[in-house]
Amino acid sequence: MQRRKFIKNVSASTAVFSIVPSYVLGKGHVPPSDTLYVGAFGVGGRGSGVIRDLQETGKVKFVSFCDVDERRAAQVYEFFPDVNRYKDFRKVYDKQLKDMDAVMVATPDHTHATIALPFMRAKKHAYVEKPLTHNIAEAR
Repeated sequence: MQRRKFIKNVSASTAVFSIVPSYVLGKGHVPPSDTLYVGAFGVGGRGSGVIRDLQETGKVKFVSFCDVDERRAAQVYEFFPDVNRYKDFRKVYDKQLKDMDAVMVATPDHTHATIALPFMRAKKHAYVEKPLTHNIAEAR
């Protein structure tokens, strides 16, 4: 009887480990459904700090970086060599909209709404540094 019980228990535990996804069993295993795919705008200066904070969560993958000043963005580009780079946010919209769940906008104040609104209208989540707009008309 003990042999049968042993085999039954071993079989049950083996089944659990082969059925249960690895992210349930240990720390650091993030399922794809919990990964946020982000396009970042304004990656030099303040944007680099936001990127670092997002990266530290372990739940973010960057699909694109957009900055008009390559010199200021160089450090971020160096740290993420495989992420697509752009200078014009409209090209990101045209080429990678379907690849992202959210956008992060840390550009100069007067460009926040211009960059964020097309993505928000496309039902993408947005993290935008304040202010979102300079006046009510921009927010409409």
